[in-house]
Amino acid sequence: MLPSQTLKSNYGLTYLRAQVSEKGVAYITSVYRGKAIEHTGVRLSVGDTFVECTEPLSRQSSKHLGVTSERLNFRYGTDGGIMDFIASAQGDINVKLTGKHPVSYTLRREDASAVVKTLELAKVLQSIESVQAMRAEAARHIEFIERSRERFEGDDKPQE
Repeated sequence: MLPSQTLKSNYGLTYLRAQVSEKGVAYITSVYRGKAIEHTGVRLSVGDTFVECTEPLSRQSSKHLGVTSERLNFRYGTDGGIMDFIASAQGDINVKLTGKHPVSYTLRREDASAVVKTLELAKVLQSIESVQAMRAEAARHIEFIERSRERFEGDDKPQE
């Protein structure tokens, strides 16, 4: 995770956090802190162009010392195009947290950059996973061929 995306660096802030699993699956989390807004989705826009996702993988909400923390998690591919929109957007991106009490803010450049880097890392990790899967498949084929050859060579021996 990039330093600009750590929880410690963003304590008390509302932001979008990008992450990637070791298998190359990218995620984006909408993190809101403040008075409860019960947000249900995220809408990003630049001018008249927008994308929106209202079906998160998961929702978490907590309250500590009177401050509500709400998090919506989205997986790349089912995120309504949010991550791709951020990666290709030209100009300032307006983020609107939809729900009972909508809240808007401008996406920080560091967060947009983190999304781009996360998507790049996800592609690399997916490629590694793909190569490892192909290698394992090739090893299974080689093992099958060797066992078949051993059985065939065993059948060629003269019977006594």
